[in-house]
Formats: sequence, structure tokens, C-alpha cells
Amino acid sequence: MPTIPSRSRERQSGRVRVFVAVLVLVACGALVEGAARLAGFRPSAPDRATLETRLLISDPHLGFRYAPDTAEHNDAFVGRPLVTTDGQGHRRTLQERDATTSVLVCGDSMMFAAEVTDDATPSTRLAEFLQGEARVVNLGVRGYSTLQSLRALEAALDAEPDVAVAIYAYTPNDLFENLYPFHRLPRQVPTAWWDGDGLAIHDPGPCDVPWGERFLDHRDAIRPVEDLRGEAFAALAGDGPRIEALRDLGRVVVASDEGRRARGVVSAPTGLMARLRQSSAALNRLSTLRYDAGSSKVAHAAATDRANGHAGGFGVAKSIVPLLEWAVENDGEEVLVALMQRMQDACDAKGVTLLVCATRVAASNTAAARFEELAGAAGLNVIPTAQAFVEEPEHYVSQRINGALDNHWNEEGCAAFARALEGPTRNALAARSQR
Repeated sequence: MPTIPSRSRERQSGRVRVFVAVLVLVACGALVEGAARLAGFRPSAPDRATLETRLLISDPHLGFRYAPDTAEHNDAFVGRPLVTTDGQGHRRTLQERDATTSVLVCGDSMMFAAEVTDDATPSTRLAEFLQGEARVVNLGVRGYSTLQSLRALEAALDAEPDVAVAIYAYTPNDLFENLYPFHRLPRQVPTAWWDGDGLAIHDPGPCDVPWGERFLDHRDAIRPVEDLRGEAFAALAGDGPRIEALRDLGRVVVASDEGRRARGVVSAPTGLMARLRQSSAALNRLSTLRYDAGSSKVAHAAATDRANGHAGGFGVAKSIVPLLEWAVENDGEEVLVALMQRMQDACDAKGVTLLVCATRVAASNTAAARFEELAGAAGLNVIPTAQAFVEEPEHYVSQRINGALDNHWNEEGCAAFARALEGPTRNALAARSQR
């Protein structure tokens, strides 16, 4: 029988000793942690505060707004862009201070542009393109509806000096968020409904975050939208005809969620599926909405992808298509147009030119085309934006730290949108100077 050389035996013995030592250390660590937990100690939970939680304060008129003079990194996106607000709580726009005439830009997360640094936002790029002709004020807030943008605009028209132009940037989710604030809880924000022959506005009720206080100090009150099911939607509606509509919305969300899970769709796909969804063909298909001529309902250009998630579909966490359908069925288009007409009235009262436009990441986007059709029919000044987005969609969109593409603009997207705004804004400034 062959014998094992002494050197080999020594090596094997050394490996055994190392293995035993590791086991002993692991066991000791487990005993120490167990004793600490029994004594009442717990490991501190990681700080899961979102960017909104860190920046937002509650507001009885707007629902929420940004705190002034803040600076926070957006940890969810590549490069961790630094996001800052100025003394009024507006996204800081880097520009020369000599101009006295003001241009107000309002909208939601697309205009706020938390995915890029201050020097690359649409407002900073617009100020750069205008070359000092006007001072640009960015009123965009992530999650804002058209109604919230209207109220922010009305306040800024009174507060900002010598306003010449106001620009409202629409995104498709505004259509349903005017009726119901889908993004976050506590969701006590103003909402608008079509009541018979006119617009009815419901002001926010008591908020879990006391008015004027920071969301960061009440983060336990911030719950994900998945906490809402069925009757919970109606419970937030109060009395009146909205109750049944919100019950329907609850069923839409539940059905969308169940369908999404049944298809195995995840919000951050990886591997082959991620590469397929990030292809230009997939992006064009998933980011395009169309209106059925016969029913006026919103439908997805690719029915098999109705329940896609964030990374591929350029929508909210679940496909926004069922929510858009719900909004159209509940007079969401009438509400949208009425709110923009109120923007027009507020601007007319101040001698300000109102321009409206649709955000996009692709030239072919029939949701944006539908908006332009509605706004044009209402007699509003519409800025066409399709011509600014000539590249494939992935050229304009941001990237999360997990590698997934996001529907919000990167630096190229912000610049393209600002370039679309430049010409009409210059024309409006020139017309004002000739009055």
C-alpha cells in the first residue's frame, strides 16, 4: 500500500486546520449576534430614503414641493448625479444672472431631470441656448400632475419678476394623475374631475406628513403604491361619483399587477431579456402608444407587452396603458384640456405667452401626437418636439445603476428637448419686446 509523502500530509493537515478555524469563527459570530439580539440589540436598518423622501416637504396647496437650498445625490442612477434646489425650492438652473426677463418651465420628473446634474437639465440647457436673453426658472417636480403644475405656475407668475413666457411640458401619466395621484403615499394632493359640464377640483385633505414638514422626518408614512388594493382607492375618494371610478381603478391596478406576475415580468430584467428590451426595435415598440379611432381608448402598440416594467417600457412601475385607458373613460382628456385652458387664462392675465409641449424619447410617439392634437384643437400654442429626437430612443434615456434603461432623459435627451423649446421661446420673447 503506497504511503502519502509527509509534505502532502502536512498540506492536507493545514487545510483542515484552516477549515476548522473558519467554522469556529462563524459559530462564535452567530453566538455573539444571538446573544445581542436576545439582549434587545438590533442591527440598524439601512437608510432606504428615496430622493423624494429626502427632498420633499408637504404643502396644503400643492400636496408636496421641494425644500429650498437642498443638495442630494440621486443614488439610483449611473454617476450618482448631484441634484440641488435654489432658495425657492426650484431645481437649480445654471445661468448668467444679468437677464431680468423670466421664462417659467413647469412639468414633472422629465423637467426636473433628477437623472442628470444641474448643468445638464432642460432648463439649464435652454438658458444656455437663449444666451442670456432670459432667465429660466424650473418649476418641475417629480410626480406632479397638470393640476399641480398649474398651481405652481400661478404662484410663480405672482412671485417671479417680469415673466415673459411660460412652458408646460406634458407627460402621458399626467392624464391619469390629474384624476388620481398614482406615484406615492401619502398621496394627499389636489385632484381634478369632470363634473357634469365643468371642472371640479378637490383640494388635499389631512396628510400623514404634517403640512410644511419634510417627508424625511416622517418616512414611516411613505408606503409603496402596492399597499393599495381595491377598496383602498375608493376610501381616498370621499363622497360622490368618483367612488365607483376609483373602485374601477383599484381593479385595473390589481389586474395589471396579477398579469405582470403571471408573465414573470420584472421591473429590472437582466441577461438576454434585458438586451432584447434595450434594443431599438423593442424600445420603439414599447414606448409607443396609440389611440383606437373607434373607441378613443388608449392601447399599446404591442399587446403582448402591456404589462412590461420600468426598464423596457418607458412607463411607470407597471404598464401605464391600463391607467391611461381608465383616465380616458373617466373624462381625463376633458380635464387635461380644461386645466391647460386655466394655465392660458392665468398667463393672459399677466401678459405672458403660454407654450405647451409633450415630452418624448422618440420621434414616433402617438401619445405625444394625441396631446398635440388636443392642445391645438383647444387653441393653445403647441411646440412640436418630434423633430428634436432623430436618434434611436436609447440615445436619449438614462441608465440605472443596475444597468436597466429608464424613461427619463440623460444629458443628450435634456439637450434635445431644450433645443426643441429654443426657437418658439425666442419667437415669444421677440414678440413681447415688440409690443
